[in-house]
Amino acid sequence: METHPISVHLVLEAWKGPDPDRAGGHLARVFRMDPDRAVQIVRQVARGVPWKFERNISPQQADKAIPYLRALGFQVTSTANTSFIHLQDSPSPAHKVGEDVAEDAAEEEEAVRLSRRTGVLEFSFRADVWDITALYLKLWVFSLLTLGAYSFFGRTNLRRYLLCRTALSGKPFAYSGTPQDLIRTGVTAAIALLGLFVLLVIVHRQDPLLSPVAESTGLVLALMGLAFLRWRHVVFLNSNVLWQGVAFSFQARFADWLALHLKGGLLCVLTLGLYGPVYWTEAWAFGKARTHFGSKPLRYSGYWKDMARPYYIAWAVTLFTLGWGCPVWLWALPEIRKTLWARTHFDNGTFEYNAGWRVYNRMAVGNILILLFSIGIGYGVVTLRSREFYARHLALTGLKNWPELVRKLNAGRRT
Repeated sequence: METHPISVHLVLEAWKGPDPDRAGGHLARVFRMDPDRAVQIVRQVARGVPWKFERNISPQQADKAIPYLRALGFQVTSTANTSFIHLQDSPSPAHKVGEDVAEDAAEEEEAVRLSRRTGVLEFSFRADVWDITALYLKLWVFSLLTLGAYSFFGRTNLRRYLLCRTALSGKPFAYSGTPQDLIRTGVTAAIALLGLFVLLVIVHRQDPLLSPVAESTGLVLALMGLAFLRWRHVVFLNSNVLWQGVAFSFQARFADWLALHLKGGLLCVLTLGLYGPVYWTEAWAFGKARTHFGSKPLRYSGYWKDMARPYYIAWAVTLFTLGWGCPVWLWALPEIRKTLWARTHFDNGTFEYNAGWRVYNRMAVGNILILLFSIGIGYGVVTLRSREFYARHLALTGLKNWPELVRKLNAGRRT
């Protein structure tokens, strides 16, 4: 057992910065707390109300944590405690928190240093499986008890947690969505569906001969409504993600998005799937060209022929074996995904996805088995495994002078 003569209290007294969600994400990682609680603390400190970390840490740990917190925009003071603290062979929670602070800060600094030198920005995902599982269970149980009302808050908390623990080049993402945004969309959808149902009832009662026409029209409107909700989902998610204070956005009109998928889906049906590579390529290129980071869009430089070989091999095997050869898609789909990412670019950088089909299928099959044997309770484990997998195998390469690019995009946003 080892004794130290003093311990240190850390106090956050003020904060100045453009994005409390981003600062909250960092704070959540430093002190191992809930992301929503961390954002509340940032807003509290920004109003001039100090916040004191409830545990003591050693002076050595404080020396590493304080510069990191100040770099985030916090005004930090430390107060020495003359009472002794004991560090046992099995570290106490306070000791573990201090070690994690130093470890995370060192890893982030190293990631930034290497990415600046090599132009390779790697993704990372670090989260606790019990935290994810608790958020999922809370979402399911409370949504059931409140007839779905809690789902707006539960989904927001879950998305914020997952994004705050996803980082690019050591810099975490942030999520700016609110439950109120989801509530507005949900209420609008419910009113539209209720109005459609009432209209069908009225038409049927007044003239039964018009009922088939009304039902067909209602079915088309309902399908259009589902497509609209899917488009809104994509727009909402992309427009509430930030990295280093710069926001993403998805700038596509619903009419263009719907026309693309209607045409592609119809031609795939009429050609028995032969149109698949063209549709897949057009949909990927459309989505990436309308996804912006700040004012800069992503872009796709590939053609449908790039993915034709694995697609048509899998299509032919499945067709000529009357479906028994469909496991060939376990090889084809990862190869197609690798091809798509290899031709996706941002500025002068290119994405690299290096997961082979064997590695991908080990992860996918493992996730399926976890869900089956846990009766769905292991969904948090599946989420953790999937996000860690994609973070480990996806990177942005060749992006030169990215800190300067981020500064320019931030400057453009402020003006």
